[in-house]
Amino acid sequence: MMLLQTRTLIQEGYIGCNHKCLFCGYTFHRTQKRKGTFAYKNVGSKNNEEHAIIEILKNKNINLQHLRNTAIDGSSQRLRFNVNKKITNDMLNEFFMKLFEIKQKAIKLYNLVGLPTETDDDYNEIVNVFINADKKTKKTEKKIWIQLHNTPFKPLPLTPLANTEIKYKDYRNVFTNLFNRRPIYEGKTGILMETLYCESLPTHTTDIIIHRATEQDAQNIRKIATSNKFLNATAQQKKEILEKLFDVKKLFGNYNADNLPTKYLRTYCKVEKIWRKNDK
Repeated sequence: MMLLQTRTLIQEGYIGCNHKCLFCGYTFHRTQKRKGTFAYKNVGSKNNEEHAIIEILKNKNINLQHLRNTAIDGSSQRLRFNVNKKITNDMLNEFFMKLFEIKQKAIKLYNLVGLPTETDDDYNEIVNVFINADKKTKKTEKKIWIQLHNTPFKPLPLTPLANTEIKYKDYRNVFTNLFNRRPIYEGKTGILMETLYCESLPTHTTDIIIHRATEQDAQNIRKIATSNKFLNATAQQKKEILEKLFDVKKLFGNYNADNLPTKYLRTYCKVEKIWRKNDK
């Protein structure tokens, strides 16, 4: 698939992804036509690439100097394994040390927050992995910036976790607030910084509405979609409007195979069988 963004041509190297993270459409929405790794880069450019960490550590041909984005999708090893993201803390430690050694300038690390059973201890874990890797590496003149970009957990329709309960919480600055500092950590070789662009609670809520609303919500969806008042409202005002128009508790709650609004959708992966198992 190719997308035209202003004057930059973007190409996704593969149709799907082999890693089968339980919340993600790259595996469950897109057929993997051939063996390979997930890759995303600007056509004609070698300096803006995205690769999976698992593949980075396996494939010595991937040049980390060209890497700009990758994902961990969970602040602790426990959370990542719960959603089938098989990245261990040892793998993360190795990845950070490789970045420090090649003197990479900056990289964006996509992370999921609000995963089921998540606690503050999970947030501490990723920070400690970064600190340990920094302490094992020789001091450098220029430090690498690791930008931790958090996205609230929202399992896509037609994935095994589509019926999972979602936490109704504003996750902006969750790390900065927990550690009471920005950046989160500055060491001798690296700086761990939380980006400012995490989705607000109203933005997150509108995503969940699109994923889980029913015909009974259609009129209210039309209201917010055509309302300049809603468009120009503050985050707090949008939150109050959405809570007034929609049953937020139900939308963010746990569903089963029978009452999931998207239960009639189908892909080549028969995930509806997994929903039945989850119900048991």
